[in-house]
Amino acid sequence: MAFDYCIFVIPEYRGSRAAYLLINTFIIWAKSMGCLYIQCGTATGIETEKTINFYQKMGFQHTGSFLEMQL
Repeated sequence: MAFDYCIFVIPEYRGSRAAYLLINTFIIWAKSMGCLYIQCGTATGIETEKTINFYQKMGFQHTGSFLEMQL
């Protein structure tokens, strides 16, 4: 299994192909490593719903969520 906790695209590249290229490269890498599953997180807290929708368009299924508490 390959797991990515989060990706971060700097503001001036959001809305471009940057996120697509990062995730597509990650998928290609995971396949080349023999992974059978990939999990991606949305841990940046930036536009979480848009990020989930993006991953779903890339073929991922929403299987859960992370929760956080600042101490």
